[in-house]
Amino acid sequence: MRRIVIVAVMVSAIFGVVAPSAFAAQHFEGAAPGSVTCQVAVTVKFSSGMTTASAGSVGKTMVAKLKHCVASNGAVIITNAKFTGAQAFTNSVLNCGSPSVSSATTSLTIPWKGKYQGVLDGIVYHGKATYFPSTISEAGEQLVTQLGTNDEGISLPMNTAATFVLGGSSFAAGTNGMWGTLYGTYTASQISTLCAGSGIKKMLLTGTMTVG
Repeated sequence: MRRIVIVAVMVSAIFGVVAPSAFAAQHFEGAAPGSVTCQVAVTVKFSSGMTTASAGSVGKTMVAKLKHCVASNGAVIITNAKFTGAQAFTNSVLNCGSPSVSSATTSLTIPWKGKYQGVLDGIVYHGKATYFPSTISEAGEQLVTQLGTNDEGISLPMNTAATFVLGGSSFAAGTNGMWGTLYGTYTASQISTLCAGSGIKKMLLTGTMTVG
C-alpha cells in the first residue's frame, strides 16, 4: 500500500496535477443559432384614450413578455425574454382608423436570457449563456379575426422582403424575421365604438411568435 502511495506522489511531482477546472465547460457568448418560438403577452397602455382623432399622436408604452420559448437548436435554452417601449406595432392595424394592412416599418430589439448546453465547433458549453439580442426590422402587419371569439388581432407575416433579423443578432440564421399571430380582446365593432367614443386606454394581445 505504501509503494502505491509513493508512486502516485512521484507521478504527480513529475507530470503535475491537472486541476479539474481545466476540463470545465465554457459559458456561451454570442448569437443564438437557429430560430425560437415563444408564447407572447403584450400590454399596450395609452397616455390618454386612443380615438380616431388621436390615433396618430397619442403617447403609449408597451411591454411584451415572451414565455415558454422553444428553440430549434436543442442546446439553446431561453429562460426569459421581453421587449419594452413603444417601438413595436407603432402603426398597428389595431389602432383607431388604421387600414387592414400596415406598410409601416418598425424596428425593435429583443434581449434574451438563458443557457447553452451542448457542443459548438468542438467546444463544450454548459450553464448560463450571454446571448446577443435580436434586432428586427418588421413590416406588413395584417388584421386577422379569431375564430369563435371574433376578437381582432395582428398577423406578422413571414416575409423576408419586409421582415428580417439583422445580421449578428440571435436567431438570424433563418432570415425569416419575426412572424406569428397575436389576438386582442376586442371585436371589430367594439374597437369601432371605443374609437368613436371615449377611446381605448389599454390593449392586451396574446399569441405565439417565432424569431428566425
